[in-house]
Amino acid sequence: MKKKIVFFGSSDFSAEVLKYLIDTNHEIVLLITQPDKPFGRKRKLKATRAKEIAIESQIEVYQPNSLKKLDPFYKLRDLDYDFGVVVAYGKIIPQRILDTASISYLNGHASDLPRWRGAAPIERAIMSGDSSTAMCIMKMTAALDEGDVLFRDEVKISDQMGFKDLENKLLESCKINLEKCIHQYKEKLSKSCAQSIEGITYAEKIYKDVSYIKISSDSAITIYNRIRGLENSYGAVFSFEGKKFAVYSAKLSLKDGLSGQGGIIDLTKKSFGIALKGGVLYPQEVQLEGKKRMAVQSFMSGSRLDKETCFESFEVKNG
Repeated sequence: MKKKIVFFGSSDFSAEVLKYLIDTNHEIVLLITQPDKPFGRKRKLKATRAKEIAIESQIEVYQPNSLKKLDPFYKLRDLDYDFGVVVAYGKIIPQRILDTASISYLNGHASDLPRWRGAAPIERAIMSGDSSTAMCIMKMTAALDEGDVLFRDEVKISDQMGFKDLENKLLESCKINLEKCIHQYKEKLSKSCAQSIEGITYAEKIYKDVSYIKISSDSAITIYNRIRGLENSYGAVFSFEGKKFAVYSAKLSLKDGLSGQGGIIDLTKKSFGIALKGGVLYPQEVQLEGKKRMAVQSFMSGSRLDKETCFESFEVKNG
């Protein structure tokens, strides 16, 4: 017998999980997603991808500003459903709402819990140089990502792996293993385990200032990991001739003892390196302020780099 599901999700990652559940004939009785938000220069309201998918599939959409008020509770209390499935929704779900499901609430979280609880687990794992992470399916509690883990799927993070590749691996795991936990809930619950009280870290939301490079203190490996983690958003941001210069993809050559301060090294017509603490960074995809993202070869064809050029720390100008 099909289980009736209320799905909570706001990110593109969650939208792909929702689509998978729809395509595999699960009965989604309601989508709860965040309200439409202003987007772009004209500030037009933009719906989440999850909302677009739900509308295409004729699934009811509910977009409360807060789950703490009584209206969301009443709506879910009066709804006949078995599971709440939560993937990157973006808000804490109160206990009284969790209690409205006839069976349980499940949460798909893209980290090796209890490491990287919170909003940006994929980015934080890469930026910290973690060698592995996991996709965890947990039984939800009202606390942030603290529920018992029903299923854990470890995923290795190679030195070259960036956000997009890691996200895709975790997404495929989330789809398959969430479905297993729905169909095999009693079995998975009987084998579930509480999260450790040791090794707890929090994956704070990513803001622009996380991308700003400090040449004097950030090592080459730190900057490289930041590029990998933020390749899908801000990249790693330097200052170049007074302008913002973002690097979205790069190669790294570690060199013990190098104390580079952002100078140009290994300059050719198609590439260049930035000398940093402990290594040389070779940008592959970049964006100069006022320009589009481009391959480094395209940037080189229109730039006047020389060995006297120096990349500097990026600082926000006040006033």
